[in-house]
Amino acid sequence: MLKRVIRILLFVAAVIIVGYFVLQKKDAGSFETVSAAVANQDEAVQMPVKTTAVKRGDFLLSFKAIGEVCAHQQTTMRFAVGGIVEQVLVREGDFVSQNDILLRLRSPELEISLQQTENRRLEAYSKYLSQFKMIQDQLNNPDENLLQAKKDYEQALQLFRLGKLNKAELEQKEALLLERFILQGALQDEVQKTVSGLSQAEMELKNARLNFEKLTLCAPFSGRISLLRVSAGERVNAEQEALRLVNTDKLFIKAYILESELAKIKPKAEVRLKFISQPEKVYKGVVRSFLPEIDIQQRMVTAIIDLSEKSDLLVGLKADIDIASEVMRNVLLVPREAILVRSGRPLIFIVENGIALWKYITIKAMGEEECWIEAEEVKPGDRVIIEGHLALAHQTAVQEEEQ
Repeated sequence: MLKRVIRILLFVAAVIIVGYFVLQKKDAGSFETVSAAVANQDEAVQMPVKTTAVKRGDFLLSFKAIGEVCAHQQTTMRFAVGGIVEQVLVREGDFVSQNDILLRLRSPELEISLQQTENRRLEAYSKYLSQFKMIQDQLNNPDENLLQAKKDYEQALQLFRLGKLNKAELEQKEALLLERFILQGALQDEVQKTVSGLSQAEMELKNARLNFEKLTLCAPFSGRISLLRVSAGERVNAEQEALRLVNTDKLFIKAYILESELAKIKPKAEVRLKFISQPEKVYKGVVRSFLPEIDIQQRMVTAIIDLSEKSDLLVGLKADIDIASEVMRNVLLVPREAILVRSGRPLIFIVENGIALWKYITIKAMGEEECWIEAEEVKPGDRVIIEGHLALAHQTAVQEEEQ
């Protein structure tokens, strides 16, 4: 009986031992299966990111200012005389060339005055010819010098009418002719009155023609019409504003700088400019000069900035300006979008063997596109994440796409 019990106990023990080993083998296979699944899952959820290389280069230290676009040539054109607007030959926004006719006035008063002075000049010239013929008849042998003086005076009158001779030169020729008459013993008083009367008539005629020419408004330089204040048929007065003309080919920037920043600007300092109208485009220029006076109320200095290239900017546009103050050579640079802040500390993600590792950094200066940093664990050539890193954790598996 005892032997039978012992056999049963041995059988049960053997079953337990076999069952234990079977269970151990099954658990090991399950663990391997789970581990493989976890590994495959990690590989499947790699986060896609874009990277670029950390580099060394020059960093431009700058400070900001505001400014506006100005034109070297712009003018408000006014009428020199009054009258009725007869023709308006331009519209706002039109481009005009130098000396193009823009407006024409009509003035009956000036037309009558011109006609009257022309008649007086013709009458004076007729008297002059008659007087000269009478003197020739009285003289047996007219002096050749007198004839030449007459010829020179008539040529001078012609040049005076054309605007090629001034009043002083005409009077010089007149005095020479009178001198020749006197030397010939002619009737001095009558001759002087006649010649002087002709000269005076010529001057009055020229003045009348100048006034008549003022009825036509011409462009003093090439540019665009920015404002037109009159219309055809309107009566205008002398000195009334007619239009504004701006030469948009010659633009510059007026920058307004705090008095305390003036010492930071060096001669010919480089400038970067952006405008709300074209936020993605960066313009370049240089500081040319400073106005000799400051705004006492605002304590601002005005700097004149020349653009480096021709632009299509509009006069009056507001500019956001970065003015270079110093260039830092051979410093560590990363794109601005690479920098994150976690727990109040700036950091970047560096990719090593497909794993994103965050590295704490010190920001020395920030520019529009790049930042100057210092970091012991970051070196030139490291791949820094610039996109897809906002929700990344330390040691996250990533799928890298180079920019």
